[in-house]
Amino acid sequence: VIWVSGGNTFYLRHYFRSTGFETLVHERCGPWPRDANHGSTLYVGQSAGSICGSGSVDIAHFKGWDDPNMAPSWSEGRLPKYGLRLAGPDLCIFPHFSEQQNHRALIETKKSEYSLDRSDIVALADDQAFVWSQSGARGDTSATARRFIFGADGSMSQVASPAPLGPLAPRPFAEVAAEIDEKWRYAMDSAEFRVPSAGEPAVDPSRVVHLVEDDPVR
Repeated sequence: VIWVSGGNTFYLRHYFRSTGFETLVHERCGPWPRDANHGSTLYVGQSAGSICGSGSVDIAHFKGWDDPNMAPSWSEGRLPKYGLRLAGPDLCIFPHFSEQQNHRALIETKKSEYSLDRSDIVALADDQAFVWSQSGARGDTSATARRFIFGADGSMSQVASPAPLGPLAPRPFAEVAAEIDEKWRYAMDSAEFRVPSAGEPAVDPSRVVHLVEDDPVR
């Protein structure tokens, strides 16, 4: 299992790309032909992790909880707007959905603003999970896929059998790992490593955590 928790969506997306983690997930979790030695790992995305695993990280702009400037590549215009697309390029996840906070109207307004009108936006309350299960990959005659929303009470809703997806990793992770950004390597080796924790589901976008060598978290 690869479990990605919450935090700042844009920060996560930046390091998914610059560390090679994006390709690792595609290689381990994405759909592959049945005879391939890949695709047997389960990706679990919580909050921002679910947005990053879906079709677009622009969903994180909807509520305004996440500061995109926390991603080093945002100001340079290099941050990908697309997520890992584990359930296809058009399926997006909107976590922490609440009718009381009028999120349904918010989605309808924002999806046009961010050119997501044609996207399948799956709204999930905090007691729900979206599940995509697939055996084989597009092109396999026996490939099958299934999607549904699983509730904390054990219920299943919106059950469907979509067309199976094709493989997502164009290159092996071993090749991509050799090209990891040198700035990231330096940051990991440095005495101070700044980790933003603001974002989904944080309320204060300015909050950060500093991890300092030989010093407790503060």
